[in-house]
Amino acid sequence: MTSVGVLDHVTLDVGDLTASRRFHAAAPAALDAGEFSSDGAFACGPKGSQDLWIRQGPASAPVHIALVAPSRDPGLRPRYHPSCCNAFVLDPDGHNIEAVDHGAASE
Repeated sequence: MTSVGVLDHVTLDVGDLTASRRFHAAAPAALDAGEFSSDGAFACGPKGSQDLWIRQGPASAPVHIALVAPSRDPGLRPRYHPSCCNAFVLDPDGHNIEAVDHGAASE
């Protein structure tokens, strides 16, 4: 049986699209992701996907979004659970963007 996720994508409204695009341009490389642009917005996510959309608008209250990390390099954080590896950054609008790998269930 194939596992199906609940979410398809998330959109964040940001106050300064140019500043946000510069900031998020570093994330695709760190997450082994690509970038896609359309109609004044851009998306990033694993190659071939468009999981996180960023668009100009009244900046929403800061949110926390966790993206799947392509490796376990972010750093072990056993306080969350024994095999959790993650790292966080705050974007220009204060959104908490996390890269996370939960490891194998047997770890």
